[in-house]
Amino acid sequence: TGADFNAQLDETIRNLRPNDRINLHQSIDGIFVGFKIKKGYWTIAAQQVTDFNMTIPSELIKFMYLGNVGSGYMGKTLTMDNFNIDINIRNEYSIGYQYKIDSNFIIGGRYKYISGIANAYIDKFQFDLYTDVDEWILNTDMMVKTSGTNIMDDVNDSKFISSNLLSKNSGMGFDFGIYYRINKRFDVSASVINLGWVTWRKDLTGYSSKGSFGYDGVGVSYPENNFDGGIQTITDSLENSFDFQEVTIEEYRTPLPSHFIISGQFYASKRHAFGLIYQGSIWNKHVYSNYGIMYTGNLTKWASLVLGYSVLNNVQNNVSVGLSLRLGFFQVYALTDNSFGILNPSSVSVTNIRAGITFAFIKK
Repeated sequence: TGADFNAQLDETIRNLRPNDRINLHQSIDGIFVGFKIKKGYWTIAAQQVTDFNMTIPSELIKFMYLGNVGSGYMGKTLTMDNFNIDINIRNEYSIGYQYKIDSNFIIGGRYKYISGIANAYIDKFQFDLYTDVDEWILNTDMMVKTSGTNIMDDVNDSKFISSNLLSKNSGMGFDFGIYYRINKRFDVSASVINLGWVTWRKDLTGYSSKGSFGYDGVGVSYPENNFDGGIQTITDSLENSFDFQEVTIEEYRTPLPSHFIISGQFYASKRHAFGLIYQGSIWNKHVYSNYGIMYTGNLTKWASLVLGYSVLNNVQNNVSVGLSLRLGFFQVYALTDNSFGILNPSSVSVTNIRAGITFAFIKK
């Protein structure tokens, strides 16, 4: 509110970095069951997971926004070889087991059978764009592989659910975790999630663009012309220039987006603890990192407080606050990892909010 959109857009584009990405994750739990046997604890679960990852083509966006002169590519070649898009929709059926070796040492693991629903994946991307005063020359060598992308056409079909519970696209994944209490003051834990792959065999289609193409640009007037129409004109023109051809492909395999977490805690007393945590995710041959430091305290028998500071996606002004209240068997909690963002939503880059209610009928 009250901000100059063009100024903010200019600042955003100029600050884009080569490995910036758009990352979306969604999981819908179908069933989760857990039960204890002696020193072990078993879990059985089924869920549908959607992962979307896309590298932001920062140099190309700067080129399109600033022009070949403003972006420094006048008479030079803009090369992109790290751009990637990976869309992975899958059903996961898992069984997990954690074992308490003793009061200080716990290990666990989970096996996941994967039934792939749909995928779009850039297998190869080589893009070179040379520009001077009066011509653009595109050289491309690209291959996009897809599986099940016609799924939306059948989403209302009575066979949609049954056909995707166990599809021909199959794979597996593994999670591992370990907890160790060093002494009464210190403990550490580590985990790795989503080591695995999916082999795609169903409804396969490939799109290939390879060769050298001339591009004369496109004229768009804004705001005199319709904005949506102008964007569509640019999109159609670029699509024609890339000259994608539909090709036949064989089955292919994609890795799952993997994550790993390392943390440690220091217990100053029975009621106060401090912790450090690192979370990393691996995608497109790059490690994306988040860091955090935290304090947790049981202020009274009925109130607990969480305070923390974290660096999320290279954004450094994240102060987290959480509070939980225990009012008999009725308990309520709320927390956020970006309290400044809650107070000033227009400045938000990354934020999470969680809140919940618990009914605990057994005092233990």
